[in-house]
Amino acid sequence: MDIAAAPKTGAKATVAWLWIWLACQAAVAAYAVFALNTVAAFGGTPSPDRIAQAAPIGEAIGSVEILVHLVTIVMVLRWVYRAAVRAHALSDRIAVSPGWAVGRFFLPVLNLWRPFRGMVDIWRTSIDPVAPDTVPVPALLRWWWGLWLLANLFGPIGGPLMDEAHRASHLAAARWADVVLLAIDVPLVILLVRIVRQVSARQAALLTHRGTTAR
Repeated sequence: MDIAAAPKTGAKATVAWLWIWLACQAAVAAYAVFALNTVAAFGGTPSPDRIAQAAPIGEAIGSVEILVHLVTIVMVLRWVYRAAVRAHALSDRIAVSPGWAVGRFFLPVLNLWRPFRGMVDIWRTSIDPVAPDTVPVPALLRWWWGLWLLANLFGPIGGPLMDEAHRASHLAAARWADVVLLAIDVPLVILLVRIVRQVSARQAALLTHRGTTAR
């Protein structure tokens, strides 16, 4: 595949999986709203019959969402890696290596800011390969990273609460956490889609201009 076409091709696949994952998150939130109706009132008693009827649906939705989530993570990290490879092909001014651009997401504590710095490096190099340090960090990246951190904060909340789902208050809180998480994920995905498309389009234009043929 021509490297000039590769950025847009990879971006399309990544964007498609992001939308699919968001649709799954919407399904999880819709089920959460349905589950909330099993509670007579906040602090009331869940309806055992309705919970039993809804359980297979919830398990199926949850299983699909987990699978799609994993695939989407792989696709996004694959895009980050390849965007970093192309950034290095465009400029020798980028510090982060493709491997570390991805690896930083898995480092405890450091993953609170180091992945963001890697994305900033990729963005800047894609805008101006000659003088990337002069490129300002756009609000688009800052908002995306803030929502990313917020989503990772809220994401794990539902599990422990569901362990106490026999109490109506915990069941309701767990399902409200799913609804809140969707409210975070919608703008998060929209911003990430914009980043993927803009970086990929810019890299494709630069590579076409330079006539690069390596991947």
